[in-house]
Amino acid sequence: MTLKVDISVQLTGKIADPRLERQVKDAINSGLHELAEIEGANSVRSQLYPGHGFRTGNLKNHINADLVGDFNAQVDAGANRYGSNLIYTNWIEGISKRNAISRFKGYRMFARMFAKLRTNDRAFQRYVGGAIMRVFNK
Repeated sequence: MTLKVDISVQLTGKIADPRLERQVKDAINSGLHELAEIEGANSVRSQLYPGHGFRTGNLKNHINADLVGDFNAQVDAGANRYGSNLIYTNWIEGISKRNAISRFKGYRMFARMFAKLRTNDRAFQRYVGGAIMRVFNK
């Protein structure tokens, strides 16, 4: 004995819009860029103050966030916008070869920012989730 079932599904409304995939992709990218700029770059900038990586303000002014691809945002000290980070960024961060033989081990501003963002689900929900919800609420 064979049981045959025919099911048909008809999508209507926003979910059936052929442009939806692109709109959601753009929303995620927009949300990631906001997250990287507001939460990421501002976090690194706030760690630069006189006596803690801040002398002229040049490094602080070069900290930015940009989209470097779909679903990929990057916070850096000028690499994306100007072609390379400021030459002393690795020293201040503590990832230069010279830090290993020096007393100065770096401030780890980018590492701290990344660790903070990685565990901050609220920020992802606020920026990325909010951007996706705006697509469906149009």
